[in-house]
Amino acid sequence: MKIGIVTLIYATKFDNYGGTLQNYALSQVLSDMGHEVSTIALYYSKEPFCLYGKIRRKLYCKYGIDIRISKKGIQCAKVEKYQKKRNDNFLQFRSEKIHTDTRWIEKNNFRNLDSEYDLFIVGSDQVWNPYWAVNKTTFDGFFLRFARKDKRVSYAASFGVSMIPENQIGDYTKALLEFKRISVREDAGASIIKKLCNREAQVVLDPTLLLDKCQWECIQKKVLNIQTDSPYILTYFLGKMPENARNYIEKAFSIKGKMKIYNLAKQNEKDLYALGPSEFIYMISHAKLILTDSFHASVFSFIFEKPFVVFDRQDDTADMMSRIENLLKTFSIERKYAYSGMENDLFESDYQIGHTILNEKRKESIKYLENLSDSSGK
Repeated sequence: MKIGIVTLIYATKFDNYGGTLQNYALSQVLSDMGHEVSTIALYYSKEPFCLYGKIRRKLYCKYGIDIRISKKGIQCAKVEKYQKKRNDNFLQFRSEKIHTDTRWIEKNNFRNLDSEYDLFIVGSDQVWNPYWAVNKTTFDGFFLRFARKDKRVSYAASFGVSMIPENQIGDYTKALLEFKRISVREDAGASIIKKLCNREAQVVLDPTLLLDKCQWECIQKKVLNIQTDSPYILTYFLGKMPENARNYIEKAFSIKGKMKIYNLAKQNEKDLYALGPSEFIYMISHAKLILTDSFHASVFSFIFEKPFVVFDRQDDTADMMSRIENLLKTFSIERKYAYSGMENDLFESDYQIGHTILNEKRKESIKYLENLSDSSGK
C-alpha cells in the first residue's frame, strides 16, 4: 500500500531533532510492514518552485548566502557556517533516511495527491495546534482535506493545547468528523476529540518509542570533533537553563567527580549546535547524565536507559509541558521530574518497570498501524 505521511517538517525549518526523528520512526515502522512510504512536504508558497526560489536555494547551498526580496529591496545575509552546517546535516539525514514527496500546496492544485496514494496519515507532532494553522490552506492540509474521507487517518496527532479556541471549534469539529480513524499522542487530545466529536480516539505512542534501543543504535553516528570517550553530562534546554539545573550539576560532580558538560542547544557552542539527528542520538546514548526540558531528549534517555532529570521549560506554557508529565507518568518514572518531590538517585537508571509497560504499549500502537490497511478506500 502506498502511504503518505503529513507532518511538521518544513514548518520546523528542518532543524528540529524530535520532529525529524519521529518522522523517521513512523516511516521506518510502516516500511517494515511492507508499505511504500513517502513524507509529503507541504509547501504553502510557490517560491521553492520558481526561478527566484531556485536561485536563492543555490546561493544558500553553494555560498552560504541567504537572499530575500521584499518591499525594502534585495537583502543579502551571510549565513553563519555552524547554522548552515546544522541545516546541511538535517537535510542529509532526510535525504538518506526519509523518502520525501515535495509539493507546492495551493487551493486548486493539491487534490491530485488523492489519486496517487492509498492512505494518508497525519502525525505525529503538533499537527493540530490551533495556533499554527496560519490560513485555511494549511488547516486543510493538516486535516488531509485534499483526500477522500476514507483515506484520512491520524497517528499520534497532538493539539499542543488542552482546549480549542471558541472561534475554531466549528472548523475543528467538522474536520475531525471526516476522519476514518483517529489516534492521538496525549490523553488531553483524546479528551478534545471526545468533547468535540463524541468519538473515542486511541492514545498511542510517540513514533520514536516504536523503535527499540538496537534500532536507534543502527542509525546513530559518532561525533568526531567532540571528545565523547571521557564521561560527560549532556544538557539540552530548548528554553532558558533553570537555575536549579546547576545544583544538579554540582551534585553530579560531588558523586562522580568533574566531568565535561556539553550543551546541545545553544548557538554559541557551535560544534554542538551543528550536530544532526544521528549525532543527537549518539550524544544521548553515551552521556553519563542528561539534564533537559525536551520531550524527545527525555524519550531517548528512557530508551537508552540513561540517568536523566527533566525540568519545566522556562519560557513555555503548561500545555506544552503536559506531554512530558504524561510520558513520565505512563512509564512510572515520575521521579525523573525535577520538581516531583520524590526521592531520586541522580545516576539511577533502572527502568525495568517502564520498559515492561513500553513493550505492551508498543504492541498496541503497532497493532493500530497494522489495522490501518482496513481504512484504505482501495
